[in-house]
Amino acid sequence: MNDIQSRPFPARITRFSPLARLSLPYSSMGTAECTMDRLPPETLGKILELCLRKEEFAKESYTYEYNATFCGVSRYWRDVAISNGKFWSKIIVSLAGIWPPIQLVELYIRRSGACPLDIWISQAHNILRGGPASEDMQTTYLQDVIRILGPQVQRWKLFRLTRLTMDLVPTLQTIRAIQFTHASLLEDVDLALYDGPDEEERFISSIGRAPAIRRLRWSSMDIYELIHPNFPWNRLDHLEFSLYLSWKDTMDLVTQCTSLVTLRMDSVLDHLSDGLGVTPYTFHSLRALHLESTTEAFSILPKFVCPQLEVLVLGIVQLGSEDSWMNLIPILQELNCSIQFLKINGPGMPNSLLPEIFSVPRLGGCPTFQITVGEDEEWNESIQDQLKSAVARHLPEKLASWKLHAGHTLRAGWIDVQSVRALQRRLEFEHVLICMEQQLTDDPI
Repeated sequence: MNDIQSRPFPARITRFSPLARLSLPYSSMGTAECTMDRLPPETLGKILELCLRKEEFAKESYTYEYNATFCGVSRYWRDVAISNGKFWSKIIVSLAGIWPPIQLVELYIRRSGACPLDIWISQAHNILRGGPASEDMQTTYLQDVIRILGPQVQRWKLFRLTRLTMDLVPTLQTIRAIQFTHASLLEDVDLALYDGPDEEERFISSIGRAPAIRRLRWSSMDIYELIHPNFPWNRLDHLEFSLYLSWKDTMDLVTQCTSLVTLRMDSVLDHLSDGLGVTPYTFHSLRALHLESTTEAFSILPKFVCPQLEVLVLGIVQLGSEDSWMNLIPILQELNCSIQFLKINGPGMPNSLLPEIFSVPRLGGCPTFQITVGEDEEWNESIQDQLKSAVARHLPEKLASWKLHAGHTLRAGWIDVQSVRALQRRLEFEHVLICMEQQLTDDPI
């Protein structure tokens, strides 16, 4: 084991460091009293678990600080936290920051007991105690971490490896040596690698041996050169990835994932549909599709045949011509009747197109529909009046629930809270539906 004092950047062990606050006996930290000490331990333990699920707790720089803070509130809080293995089951490692100290990783492993583990390894250095460590130091540090975490691979449930560059090939080699065949709980994998294709192919082949992988998020410049072999694509029920080459390569990949329930694809490039052909792609089990792209997505979307699709989210991230935006209208006119939630985010969409969108009667069958666009120079009272008239004429059943919020951003649509909450309770949608409960909060029109 390496002594924490020998590391150049992590915090020194002091009375106030996370390592000290988590490992020192409570008597050395004070005798504060807390009204919440009256809560039953089961209730307090549940509160701690729910707090750790919040987005701000997931930040690399705060995970250990929050645990230390909870343990420092009172003796009772500390005892409850230490006895709750889930409270110690997320281990986030920053290579560039050489953080956390090895002793802290060991402490979390001990206190997590037999609970499944979330393992995050990142080259990010937003939690540095000085400056970025050298590549040799990062590799040595990771070897120390893997010596502790590797034997626990049978408890890994989530594995996130992000922001690694081709300068750290030894890092991937170290992780690749883990016996992923024993990772019987590993369901969720998140990889963002910028390494050479040869080493990436060996790595994806290694992690693909985990027998229970169901969800994959992937970002790689060389993904399409190695995506076909050596990975159990047909086992995935969630796939999320960034697109760097053509839509044909993309669809060749996606069609291998025959069990997909949710799918998210991101692309900010133009002219990707060349060579795609006219043959549609059928996804019998797909229930949620989230597509972030240019207006070219409107020509791609009709090629998705998804008879069970319930959730459709479109994010159009670049400006497009008015003609290209008009391609959205036929998509809405042919909208799958099974759609329960439709969200379109198009900051560059011409405002004059809004009345035409809300003239599509098919939208009336969608319990929740929201469109968000940037306010442009065309927006005026005339367009607003046309928009109201379109809803009244073509979607009279939505007139009571329809709302418009006008400002720098225009939001229009309606939300069925009961339907949204029913979707949120379904675990298969947790990786696709973000901020579903955000309602349109302008005054009734």
